[in-house]
Amino acid sequence: MQNSQYFVLEDRSARGDVLERMKNGLPLTGDRKAEKKQLFLDTYDHRLFKKGCLLTKEDGRLILRDTGDGTSLSLDLDAEGGMPRFWRDLPEGPLRDNLRSVIDVRALMPVVGVESRAAHLNLENEDGKTVAHVNFEDVEVGGDGADKKVIHLLEALPMRGYAEEFQKLTRYISDLGLAPAEGNIFSIALGAAGKKAGAYTSKVSVVLDTGMPSGKALKVVLSSLLETMRKNEDGIVNDIDTEFLHDFRVAVRRTRSALALMRDVFPEGVKERFKAEFSGIGRKSNELRDLDIYLLRREEYTEMLPPALRAGLDPLFDIIEREREEAHREFALELASDSYRRSIEAWEEFLHREEPSGDALPGADAPVIGLAKLRIRKRYRKAIKLGKSIDGSSSDRDLHTLRIECKKLRYYLEFFESLFPADEIKEVIKHLKALQDNLGDYNDMHVQQERLKGYISKMDASEDEGRESIAAAGGLISELYMKQKQIRSEFHGRFEEFAGEEMKELFDDLFSGN
Repeated sequence: MQNSQYFVLEDRSARGDVLERMKNGLPLTGDRKAEKKQLFLDTYDHRLFKKGCLLTKEDGRLILRDTGDGTSLSLDLDAEGGMPRFWRDLPEGPLRDNLRSVIDVRALMPVVGVESRAAHLNLENEDGKTVAHVNFEDVEVGGDGADKKVIHLLEALPMRGYAEEFQKLTRYISDLGLAPAEGNIFSIALGAAGKKAGAYTSKVSVVLDTGMPSGKALKVVLSSLLETMRKNEDGIVNDIDTEFLHDFRVAVRRTRSALALMRDVFPEGVKERFKAEFSGIGRKSNELRDLDIYLLRREEYTEMLPPALRAGLDPLFDIIEREREEAHREFALELASDSYRRSIEAWEEFLHREEPSGDALPGADAPVIGLAKLRIRKRYRKAIKLGKSIDGSSSDRDLHTLRIECKKLRYYLEFFESLFPADEIKEVIKHLKALQDNLGDYNDMHVQQERLKGYISKMDASEDEGRESIAAAGGLISELYMKQKQIRSEFHGRFEEFAGEEMKELFDDLFSGN
């Protein structure tokens, strides 16, 4: 089934003229009036919108609509329960399951509110059957008073089985001089509020030109990363969900990797100064992220254990939750501190400053394509060398070193992705990601086991609760160890796929020369 097609009217007076012309030229019947108040909910990165879903609160109910097939799910909200933040806050059922599959760990947030007054008409065929709907809507977007904006819409709504009639209807409306609007009511309402649906991404979304000077290109990349950091600060401080910290940390790590590209482009002192600054920021967020991961995996950990041991995890997670509260408080204070603000302001000033001609280094004006190919080749060769040296006797530290090198290579590929053919560069990243996933999972198993051992050392074995928690933690360590062994057994297959002849030829084709 096709989606609705919206058309924006200039003002309410245009509505009357268009309606009269349509009634004179089309077999429209009915003129039902309706009013509706909706609050659209989505995650910060608009996961529902990107998946073709709309979630609204209206008349005390949550309604999840699939804009593709027109189906919907609804749930009456408990008047005393407040607005759900996560999928797990909802009762078991289809709505909860569908939300879980899309939003995962992200919180639901109010995005935009609309109040609409609509006139609904039916388009009939020669047999008197309704083949489409035409809705004229006056929509108030935003909050009270000065924040509210009114837009006037015409919606053409298809009926299943009448695609041809719907196409004729939209062509007819276009011939009246109305241009089709992009998107659905959610994206149109957001646009009226000065925002863009689905605009946020944690990816490095920059477009570089092969001839762009390296100094300028690096600042474009680094500015994009800084923007991502800044966008996630409030979400971290307000503790909305754990992905704000995750995206913030990835932007910090990418920034540190990009700083390594500065050699022969910017003065060494600049690189060393900000390398230390961002290293400190990342280090101060480590504890909070580690604890977040434990809490996010609580359900998974519980299912790993036999039922008889599961109750012993409750005191352990009580400890983790208390530690997490303190870690969050400390990092929120860090983001509000004068030292953090000065660091970010100094970094921003550097990124927007035109370098004096006397401070320019030879590589600053060189085309970025040469820098990109050279640095990617070096990272690739180092990763291949490290990977080939790993055998059955290699330590966890050896695999961790390779993991870090692969991560840096991935960042370089993402920084310069726009310089290379899209299909080929995506193929390289796909194979690298498969190897990274294996190395990352292996490292996670190691880190989690070590932390659990630390918790065991703090527990009182003389008390029943302490003994139960020690048994549960010990059982969990055993399960994680077995899982780690399984992941390790898969390493060489993943590495061979990445280091094989096919990938080598692709790397040579993409990144040889200057």
